[in-house]
Amino acid sequence: MQHYSKSDEILGSSEFKTVYSGFDHKQGVAIAWSVIDLKSGECTDQLVRTLQLIQRVEHDHIVLNGPLLIRNLRMGNVLIHQDVGIIKLDLLSVSFIFTSHGHAREKVEQIRIMAPECVLGPTDERVDVYGFGMVMLEAATRVQPYKECSTFASLFDKVTHFQPPTALAQVQNSGLRDIIRKTFLRAADRPSAQELLQLPYFRFEPSLWGMHVVVIDDDPVNLKVCSRLLEKEGVTVVPCSTFGEVVTLLSTRAFSAVITDIIMPQMNGLELTKKLRQLRYNSLMIIGVSAVKRDDMDERMGESGMDAFLQKPFNFENLRVAFTRARLKRTSSAKDL
Repeated sequence: MQHYSKSDEILGSSEFKTVYSGFDHKQGVAIAWSVIDLKSGECTDQLVRTLQLIQRVEHDHIVLNGPLLIRNLRMGNVLIHQDVGIIKLDLLSVSFIFTSHGHAREKVEQIRIMAPECVLGPTDERVDVYGFGMVMLEAATRVQPYKECSTFASLFDKVTHFQPPTALAQVQNSGLRDIIRKTFLRAADRPSAQELLQLPYFRFEPSLWGMHVVVIDDDPVNLKVCSRLLEKEGVTVVPCSTFGEVVTLLSTRAFSAVITDIIMPQMNGLELTKKLRQLRYNSLMIIGVSAVKRDDMDERMGESGMDAFLQKPFNFENLRVAFTRARLKRTSSAKDL
């Protein structure tokens, strides 16, 4: 059996490269198959320089050498392996390697949309913060930035006057919209990558990242609030409204935890927890949520097999503490078996 195969479906293209969908038959996953046009001598030289650059890479996902500036960071350069949640950059589209003086040393690919200082000068690492804003904008709106510019002259005028794309108004999340707007500021006012990471929007709890959690609540508002808090931390949330839905979900895929409202009309959270333990979901963390004070719930929680308690209203810090307690409780229970 051949290792790789290529289809006729085109995923994207640039001046010298066409990317097709393909398949890795040994790993059983979809791949991107790049075809490089070597008819141009300029393309061959650029490809050789790029391959020499790739040999210097010391990290699977991030290039930190030189420093290296991507300069044309955009959705077409971001490769996402949706099956395992891996994100990588397409290094064949890297545009500039910079010296310590901040001057361009090598050009790999011309692009149409770039940070204004790439035209006006001088440039530094913040050109990629601008590019990151472009990626977030296109991901949030599925609209190509500056699509409203029908000519190169209109694009040049808008970019060099630091006017953001009209697509920015289509970003529904106000917090994300404000962050993207900051990436389009003049370089001196634009936040650095480190400053962006300090913003609350990009903070996450590593111990929760990648978890799959079922949330059950008869109040749609509480369900939405809890789901949003978890999703911001990289948690995949599946909302439910009945015990039957929960059992069906747990039988079809692996979940790390269930967060359940304790006071519900048909089956309360304590009864739900007890039934799940009877069904031998012993490794599953179960966290109860209620407006009732915890002192009034401790004994009943222990009897049902619930691991932790959240009192309404709660914030992310309360949620993080509840997960820590639940994890310790499950670890202790496992040792006792």
